[in-house]
Amino acid sequence: MQKDYNAKLDFWYQEPLGKVVYASEQELIASYLKNRFGHYLLQVGGSRCSGYVTASPIQNKIYLSEERVSGVYDATIQAKYEDLPFQLNSVDVALVAHALESAKKPQKLLSELFHVLLPNGYLLIIGFNPVSCWKLASIFQDKSRMPWLGNWHTISKVNEWLQEVGFDIIEYNSCFFNFPTTNKTLSQHGKYLEMLGSAVLPSCGAIYAILAKKTVLSMIPLQKNRREKRHRAVVSADVTAHQIS
Repeated sequence: MQKDYNAKLDFWYQEPLGKVVYASEQELIASYLKNRFGHYLLQVGGSRCSGYVTASPIQNKIYLSEERVSGVYDATIQAKYEDLPFQLNSVDVALVAHALESAKKPQKLLSELFHVLLPNGYLLIIGFNPVSCWKLASIFQDKSRMPWLGNWHTISKVNEWLQEVGFDIIEYNSCFFNFPTTNKTLSQHGKYLEMLGSAVLPSCGAIYAILAKKTVLSMIPLQKNRREKRHRAVVSADVTAHQIS
């Protein structure tokens, strides 16, 4: 993982361009999470503030990162992305916010999430899109600074990984077709670029969102399943002490 990736991301969100991007991401994430229900929501990576998930009706929100972190979530966990400390079939909704850009093994992270999600659970992925004007702009940027550091993956590549793991792709979208600048002259054209981009090149915004679903065929008869009392423990008992080895 890129060292202190999420901390650098949070710091960038306080800068002029970062604030605009963060607002766009919040709006995009809210459009997907507001109608997803359940008992537990897991956020992997991204901003350590709770702004990403305020639109979610789910009460229990958990933040996980490979970095040591404290935050305003119901629980914050430090763990490796390749070894999530959750029981199988225990999470209703998972949000991966820019974690694929910093993960050493992004496919392994997706595989872990498939296992910890409940059947018919949802996975929402937010990331920087290399098929956008931002990728061209990155040629002239300092690669050691946000948002240019990290590995950007195309929507098609992430969809391929998701399907290999077993997810069904529900839909994907993108936003922020404007140039990565706070220049007033260029920013004035932002609304027109957003409308044009979403209509003509909907997958070429700087920020993409992919919604996937864990669809599993149940082998348990329906009548028997109704009689069973549902009981789950989401996190391992020693999760508060779970640290990266």
